[in-house]
Amino acid sequence: MGEHKITCVCRLSRGNTHENITHVRNLEKKWRISREEIISQIEGRIHQYYVIDPVTGTECSVDVVKEPGKPAYLRAQAQGQWNDTLLAQPEWRIRPQV
Repeated sequence: MGEHKITCVCRLSRGNTHENITHVRNLEKKWRISREEIISQIEGRIHQYYVIDPVTGTECSVDVVKEPGKPAYLRAQAQGQWNDTLLAQPEWRIRPQV
């Protein structure tokens, strides 16, 4: 199982919620992946993902959250506590297909 660092996120709208994240990306390694694909990889134990807290430098794992009646979404956690470190990553915009 590989471990991969997320360095930025793409949101559906400017809303600052985890549910709005549509893609994640690593600018250094030049990859991007959709929310659906990363959820599948995490749940299938194919890959693990993490982010670095920009304030503390703490590594936070990215996991899947499932709430009744809502689509699954991604959120970071450290030491068993959910946090907003994934939302604190820089935002990147996908260019529309022409």
